[in-house]
Amino acid sequence: MAGIFETTPIFSLLTVVLVGVIAGLWYNRRKVLKKIKTSQEKSDRLELQLAQAQRFEAVGVMAGSIVHNLNNLMSVILGHTRMVAHDLSADAPAQKDLQQVIKAGHMAADLLNEISDFNRQAEQALKPTDLASLLRDTLKFLRDILPSTVKIVEDIPPRAEPVMASTTGVQQVLMNLISNSVQAIGKSPGLIEVRLTSCVI
Repeated sequence: MAGIFETTPIFSLLTVVLVGVIAGLWYNRRKVLKKIKTSQEKSDRLELQLAQAQRFEAVGVMAGSIVHNLNNLMSVILGHTRMVAHDLSADAPAQKDLQQVIKAGHMAADLLNEISDFNRQAEQALKPTDLASLLRDTLKFLRDILPSTVKIVEDIPPRAEPVMASTTGVQQVLMNLISNSVQAIGKSPGLIEVRLTSCVI
């Protein structure tokens, strides 16, 4: 009986069909695995691009904060230079040097204003933003770079109603406020409280 089945055309046809099915399944398996691998590679690339974009955004926010601080310092330098020039007589030997300092200070202030204007133009894109999540992420970044003597306490709800805002702009405002607070605290231990509450305007 076994010999009959082995030699019949039907058995041969079934064998060919079975081999074809197995080959097809194996081929499809390779295609599926290849697609999975390709999808994973795309996912890895997207994650890498997202991480790079977040780093660039953080650098941009930090650069804007530096420009803000430099503007503050330039205002102090120009203010004190003008006071010294005012206290000296018009023919004092130092007047010429002081005027050069004031002139250079104005040039530096104009340059900083141009950088600040460029940064603000990049921040104009408004989109629905969860301020609670954004503030927590920004504070986490700030804690890593602030002096150990300064402690940040946050009073932020788990979630907040979305508002139309610029992510970079909000981060810039928060970093400027924290930076000014740290400067006001000085070298002594201090506490900065950040609170987010909802209000209807």
